[in-house]
Amino acid sequence: MLPGLSQSEENNSFLDEETITQETLPEEVKNPELELNLDLELKQIRPLSSAFKKRLRHTEDQLEEKQELLEELTEYQRVTIEEAFIELHTGAGRGFPVFHVEEKGEAIYIIKKKTQWYKVLTKKGHRGWVHEDRMAKTLLSEDQVFDIANSKQIDFQKKRWEAGVLTGDFGGATTLSLYAGWNWTENIGTEISVSQALGSVSDIQYASINLTHQIFPEWRISPYFKLGAGVIKTIPFSTIIQSQDRTDEMILVGFGLKMYASRQFFIRVEYLNHTILTSRNDNDEIEEWKLGISVFF
Repeated sequence: MLPGLSQSEENNSFLDEETITQETLPEEVKNPELELNLDLELKQIRPLSSAFKKRLRHTEDQLEEKQELLEELTEYQRVTIEEAFIELHTGAGRGFPVFHVEEKGEAIYIIKKKTQWYKVLTKKGHRGWVHEDRMAKTLLSEDQVFDIANSKQIDFQKKRWEAGVLTGDFGGATTLSLYAGWNWTENIGTEISVSQALGSVSDIQYASINLTHQIFPEWRISPYFKLGAGVIKTIPFSTIIQSQDRTDEMILVGFGLKMYASRQFFIRVEYLNHTILTSRNDNDEIEEWKLGISVFF
């Protein structure tokens, strides 16, 4: 019992409070059927909202992919298809199946070249391989045909790996050299070379690691400079005089020419001056001339 109130007054107080509460409640809360309908509507809206978000996310991803494709297209050379159509193969060879066809008037973009095949990219993002015979029938502009020969020379300019064999004269002895190189950029490259020179009194074996700088890589006949270091081993033939094999360090400097020939081949000629760091007071200097053929890829 509340202090200061009789039993009847206390009961009336609770009745009034309950009555007031019911009168102030919203109609939707007091109606259980409406509450059930609202729950059902919310359950139907939720999956629709989730599907809309998923659709919106998918659209955003598509827009992002198209933007990346447009940016990528600006990096490659553009040509226009002049004949009725061009077939795109899944690989660089006629044995690979055709998976897409681009029609006359459409533009394709050249990514790279491999042997006689070009990897191209279409505006819709299809990537495939086209034979050079078909590329010869495309246009750079309305009156300029795509030049296959010039394209091959561009490959020579942008080569990454190269290897070759050279022969020549090493201080009066006939020499044979094998080398392999990696071009970090169009101008700068690194090479590993092993050689053997057969003289009249000794057999000479030498190897070196070299740095090359190609001054004008876009020229068909391109000059370069060379700097390197290595080891040289001299094996005397004489058995009358007691002599021992000798191994010394060496440094070299030189220059040469790389002359593009055709397809993936080029001719190389170079002059090198070797300084042999002997254990004697005087170092030896040997001149070397070489001519050979190389392949790039």
